[in-house]
Amino acid sequence: MRAIIEAFERHQIMSRQALDSEWVRAGIKNVLLGPAGLYEGLRGGAQ
Repeated sequence: MRAIIEAFERHQIMSRQALDSEWVRAGIKNVLLGPAGLYEGLRGGAQ
């Protein structure tokens, strides 16, 4: 149980650090809208 709690806490910390970083957010956006094709995939699914 303790291992699960610790993993959850660490995940929260890393997530907060990523969200607080404009550089990380821009990188995620570039990947999702570029090579990952998220926008195109979602548009295709809506049709």
